[in-house]
Amino acid sequence: MAKREKTPRQPNRRHVSRMEREHRQRRYLLIGAGVVFGVILLLLAWGLTDTLLLKPARPVATVGEEKIRTDAYQHLLAYRRYDTYMYLQSLQQQRAQYASTQGLEAFVGYLDQQINGLKQTYAELPVTVLDQMIRDVVVRREAANRGITVTEQEVQTFLEKQFGFDRTAAAAAEVVATLQAETTATPLPTVALAPSIGVTATEGLTEGVELGPTATPVPTAVPMTEDEFAQASAKFFESIKQGVNMSEADFRHLLESALYQEKVETALKAEMPTTAEQVHARHILVATEEEANQVRERLAAGESFEELAKELSTDTGSGAAGGDLGWFVRGQMVEPFEEVAFSLAPGTISEPVQSQYGYHIIEVLAHEQNRSLEGSALQASQQAQLEAWYAERTGPDQVTRSWTPDVVPADPYTLQ
Repeated sequence: MAKREKTPRQPNRRHVSRMEREHRQRRYLLIGAGVVFGVILLLLAWGLTDTLLLKPARPVATVGEEKIRTDAYQHLLAYRRYDTYMYLQSLQQQRAQYASTQGLEAFVGYLDQQINGLKQTYAELPVTVLDQMIRDVVVRREAANRGITVTEQEVQTFLEKQFGFDRTAAAAAEVVATLQAETTATPLPTVALAPSIGVTATEGLTEGVELGPTATPVPTAVPMTEDEFAQASAKFFESIKQGVNMSEADFRHLLESALYQEKVETALKAEMPTTAEQVHARHILVATEEEANQVRERLAAGESFEELAKELSTDTGSGAAGGDLGWFVRGQMVEPFEEVAFSLAPGTISEPVQSQYGYHIIEVLAHEQNRSLEGSALQASQQAQLEAWYAERTGPDQVTRSWTPDVVPADPYTLQ
């Protein structure tokens, strides 16, 4: 008798329910895993986007509508660090070379001052680089308003100047060399292309020292040729490319900025007043009020102001000149001194005036409201007015600074 085939058992409702529940759980697990994986991918993508795109584009400052990007700031800071560090290394090598040379103690001391100042400059670069970038925006805006431009040729000439290459001198030297080569009879005399002044590492230390009529002339330096300039500049551009990934175009942009600043500041100076209220005064500086009163009594008794200044003043610079300070404008002297000097009538001698330096007896010799500014006084006045011009255009109402210390990249150099 043939066997009957078994009919498949139909799952009951409980079994079906369990199977559906397990299916849903597996589906939820898969969905959950997918969501977690997707979130991880989104976080990674966001992190990469933030690191590679958003953070570099965030402004460290905004001047009007113009934003200064973080990556541009970091790039310039890297170059300034590199440039300052290399110069510092050069000064330190010079110091090591001359440290044990007898007779060059003053020069070594000068190098020490330069090195210490450069270290301070280096430490302040994260802030000063941002300030300079802000000023650059301000300067270029002013240049555009005034129709001031900088050409590529001007940038090229400025670049050549940085390397000591003078096209005119080089061309003249080439002409002379060619003529000498073509002359078979009598060689042509050498043409002095620059003043025959010997420049050494101790230049400036002999200021005021008479060398005498028998000093041996130093031969004129041979001007740099165009080929030498091309080689030197190519080597430099390669060094900054390798050192801080700065291109030749980036460096030329920096030179262009410097030229814009020079032109704009020259235009501003031409519009500045060249006269100012000035006082011509002399003083005697002593340590105590008692001494100052004694000086005043001796002056009242008829003694010479000039002789007393030479005898008693602790300000040895002016004391040797009888206390004469020359003409000065407001802002050059310490405030207590200045307040009295500008309030005294000419020919009047003050009561003792205290400052951080001691006690002053002041005599005003003359006072003019619009005296012409000259020399260092003119330069100081112009610089003060330039700083005021910059301050007006880089203040909080004109510039939004969003710089924070965390945008400063790690310092790759260790100063010795």
